[in-house]
Amino acid sequence: MGPTAIVILAAGSSCRMGRPKQLVEVSGEPLLRKVVRTVIASPADHVIVVLGSNAGDCVGPIRDCGVDIVTNPFWTSGLASSIRIGVERAEAAGAKAVLLVLADQPCISSQLVCKFLNQDYSRLRLIVAARYAGVLGPPLLFGADWFPDLKALEGDQGGRKIVENAGDLVIPIDWPEGQIDIDTPEDLEKTLEMFARDDV
Repeated sequence: MGPTAIVILAAGSSCRMGRPKQLVEVSGEPLLRKVVRTVIASPADHVIVVLGSNAGDCVGPIRDCGVDIVTNPFWTSGLASSIRIGVERAEAAGAKAVLLVLADQPCISSQLVCKFLNQDYSRLRLIVAARYAGVLGPPLLFGADWFPDLKALEGDQGGRKIVENAGDLVIPIDWPEGQIDIDTPEDLEKTLEMFARDDV
C-alpha cells in the first residue's frame, strides 16, 4: 500500500475538562507529549499532530519530538475539520493510508500502533478499527480509497461514522483500554489512580 501517516488529533477545546486536556500531567508528562512519544516509538513513516485550541501552549511539549505540527484554524467547527487537514497533509507527503489517533486516549501503546501498521495493505479500501466496550472506534486506519470520504466529513463527525457504514470491510483489533479517555476532571482522576496502581 505504501507509506502510512499517523494523524494525532489534538485540536479540541477541552470544555468539559475546564483546562487544556492536552497539557494535563499523566505519568509525569503532558498527556499530548505522552501520546506523541508513544506513537513515534512505532515504525511510523510520518507523524502529524493537528492542533487548534491552545495551539501555542501545546507546541512546547512536543517541539523536540520531530513530528509534523499543523494548526487547524477551523477547529471550532468540529473534529471533521481536523481530520480533513490531517488527511490533506498526509496526502501531500505521499501517504497511502492514515491512522487516526486521539490525543486523549492515555493507554495507547506502541505495540498497539504496530498492530495497525502491520496489517495487510494489499487493499487500498482497507479499514482497521480498535474494538472496545462493544463498539469500533479510534484508533482508526483508513486506506487511500477512503481519503475522499474522510475529507467530506462535517462538524463533529469522526471516522467512526465511516466505519459504521463499511460493514465487513472493517478489520477489528481488540483493545479494551480504548474505552479509557480523558474528557473530565473525574476521568483524569480515575486515569491517574489506574496508572498509580500499575506502577505499584
